[in-house]
Amino acid sequence: MNKFTVLLLGLSGFMAACQPDYQVRDQAIAVHDEIMPKMEPFVQTSMRIDTLLLHLDSLHAIHPDLDTLHLREELTLLRDQITTANDAMNEWMHGFEMEPQGNKETVENFFEQQKQQIDSVKTLYDQTEQAIEKQEFLK
Repeated sequence: MNKFTVLLLGLSGFMAACQPDYQVRDQAIAVHDEIMPKMEPFVQTSMRIDTLLLHLDSLHAIHPDLDTLHLREELTLLRDQITTANDAMNEWMHGFEMEPQGNKETVENFFEQQKQQIDSVKTLYDQTEQAIEKQEFLK
């Protein structure tokens, strides 16, 4: 090998060592991609809840034993939970950067924080999805 080849290999190795590891970023994006298709159905469910809340008197006429006060509380809490989950997702998306500026450590720390945040958003979505499934008037 000539000196130029050795120098080129050494320089490319040095440059690779200075580049951030994008594996955590890719994991965060994968979680985002899992959650994203749920946003619109959540909005639609929230709109269905609004409709149910507006027509609780009609539901009571069909189901006279229905505790409409309790149902109103449950549906309102569920609608708020949906809003919280979607707001958290929107906030995460607005704060995420594919190529943040900074040194390797700064960039990797940013991706770690973003991964933790999107994992929390996923937990919110999973909990909200379970709550929606339990609500019999949304089936």
